[in-house]
Amino acid sequence: MHRSIVYLATKTENDAEAAIVEKFQWEDIQPKLAAVDWAHGTEIKVGKLKSVVPLNQEHFTRDVVDYLGARYRRFLLPDNRQMKLVLELVDADEGEHYTENF
Repeated sequence: MHRSIVYLATKTENDAEAAIVEKFQWEDIQPKLAAVDWAHGTEIKVGKLKSVVPLNQEHFTRDVVDYLGARYRRFLLPDNRQMKLVLELVDADEGEHYTENF
């Protein structure tokens, strides 16, 4: 279990609703179902990022964005796009919002 993960929501094209997991444990995970505004995919919300993500936006965009772009490059190629990757960073304390679309 990683305390920084707030929830994970995932939905396939064939599902009517997304399966949402808010408690990560070793025992059986009991997801709840909920409607989402996307056809299929996975969303992961992470909190308490100060120990994970550089606070400086320049370092964030250079380090984290570059890493994700390289990690998922083969799925993001324009001639064979297999996924859409959107990264949003919201600083609730400062009211800042950053979005990167791959």
